[in-house]
Amino acid sequence: MKNYPCGNCFTGFLSHIAVLLGLILGTIIACFMGYVDFTPVAKAASLGITTPFAFGLPTFDPAACVAMTLVMLVTMAETTGDMMAIAISVGVAMIPVCSPGFYSKFPVTMQLICNSSITIGSITAMLLNFLLNKPQKEETFLEEN
Repeated sequence: MKNYPCGNCFTGFLSHIAVLLGLILGTIIACFMGYVDFTPVAKAASLGITTPFAFGLPTFDPAACVAMTLVMLVTMAETTGDMMAIAISVGVAMIPVCSPGFYSKFPVTMQLICNSSITIGSITAMLLNFLLNKPQKEETFLEEN
């Protein structure tokens, strides 16, 4: 979202549901302006069966399929990287549980930190986040134009 002038307006959960919030807000505004008619919704049956292929057989454009495959491969790689960091953090956090004497040769101060699954797992997650998520150069909207 860094390419938009308001790209940093929402963070976390709100940034993930921004489109949904926009649709809801737009529908509410359209209702007040008289552009929305819910009569067909009120007349619709509570339960219905969809007619298969009501608009004809599906067609697949090869160029669109290739483009979407590339997009999904990138998404898969990003997700796999995130999941790998989570898996490593959980694995490191399980060391004190599965092998209580694993850190016995460490200095006492390090044992206090490492023998706590929550602490060592959290530290591992923070380190992996720091190492794997390198900060990218922020480009502002004005620099692009």
